[in-house]
Formats: sequence, structure tokens, C-alpha cells
Amino acid sequence: MKLTKLLLKALLLSIVSSTAVYSQGDSCCGRITGTIVGDNKITPGGHNVFTILLQNPDKCTWKFGSALISSPDSAEFNFTTPFPDQVDGYGSYYVPFDFSPTKADHEYRLTIKLISPPPCDKDTVTLTFNVSTVSASVPGTTSQSGFQLGMNYPNPITS
Repeated sequence: MKLTKLLLKALLLSIVSSTAVYSQGDSCCGRITGTIVGDNKITPGGHNVFTILLQNPDKCTWKFGSALISSPDSAEFNFTTPFPDQVDGYGSYYVPFDFSPTKADHEYRLTIKLISPPPCDKDTVTLTFNVSTVSASVPGTTSQSGFQLGMNYPNPITS
């Protein structure tokens, strides 16, 4: 699943790059960089989709071995799309994941380590997702110059 453009009010949450590791012989190990992007309006009880953008800036193919995913709040994160088997040279791949926070005023942390198979396993990419939720609330009644702005019951449009 390749997306050509990601149009979001993107908040860069984490950028992590790795360095290339070359094996002996004619083969080489690709290099991968990862970025997590998504909307910055996070409230508890909502459903948010974030995307991990994997990019390979080298001519060599990056091969995926395994992913170590850890979080104290692991139930809040859901990966519905698997990581790719490989990212071709100069290619990219998008891995969306769902984030459904349930706690207000809470800091969520997710760490993802992508490990290549041998002989390229010396190069590990670590992505860190840190986001804090805010309370979902509206301001109370406001008054100024004798006028009061607040809730209006009943709604005259539906009456």
C-alpha cells in the first residue's frame, strides 16, 4: 500500500534515522529512516490514525526482519497493516496504526524497533511515539457588558 501524498496538518512527533551497514561481497544492506506523522489534536475517547513513513535513501534494498513494539499502554495502539518485507532502493512505505487513548491528561509512549535480518542486523531503527492527551472540555459561561453567553435551552431551531 503506497500513498503518493500525505495531506495532514502534520505534527512531527519523532524522526529517527539509522546508518547504512554494508556486508562483505557484492551485496549491501539498505538504510531506512522512519518518521511518525499525524494530527496534533488528541483527546481521550477519540480515534486517531498515525502513519509511520519508512524511506530508503540508498540504492540497496532494505529488508525487514522483525519489529519489537513496546508500550506501557499497549492496548491503546493497534497495527492493522503489517510492516513490509522490504523497501526497495529509493523507495518508501507507509504503515498506519490506530491510536485510541482512553485517559485524559496522560502521556502515551510507544517504542518500535525495526531489525533487519543477518548480515544487516547491526543496523536497528528505533521510532519513538510520545504524545500527551488533553482534557476535552468547553469554556464555562461568559458574560460581558450585561450580555451572557452560555447554553441555551430549549433550542429554538428544533422547537
